[in-house]
Amino acid sequence: MKSNNATYFLYLIWFGGLLVLLTVGYYIDLEVKQYAQDTFQILPLFWSNSILSFMFGLYFALLFTQKWKFHFKPALFFCISLPTLILNFSYPIITTILHLGQSGQTSVSNNLPLWIWEITSFDFIGIVAGSTMVLSILEYNKNKKETAH
Repeated sequence: MKSNNATYFLYLIWFGGLLVLLTVGYYIDLEVKQYAQDTFQILPLFWSNSILSFMFGLYFALLFTQKWKFHFKPALFFCISLPTLILNFSYPIITTILHLGQSGQTSVSNNLPLWIWEITSFDFIGIVAGSTMVLSILEYNKNKKETAH
């Protein structure tokens, strides 16, 4: 029974941390949007969306970690985590490079690949990238039926 109470307590702590992360993320998002509106520079908005969604993915994966023990899973890392991480940060990187090449202009070129923006604007790709990053490095809970065989 003691172990069961500890599990409830850890989940409540995780939920409290989620509330803190949501609050901090909300205020960061507000500040970045205000900055973009005041200065007409949207680069910080692209970066904050990618970073925040990745951070939420990292935090979400903590629910599934069993131990803080390093257990690298190369298939998960190279087939899911790394490609989604590259996709998540590709649009901010491309816009930053194009912005730096415009020598001081405040608008970003419209020549960016639209499909990258369509994929990354939903923020789900960043959550997947963060979650699979943690799960590919740390040990996570497995179904008891799978471990019994």
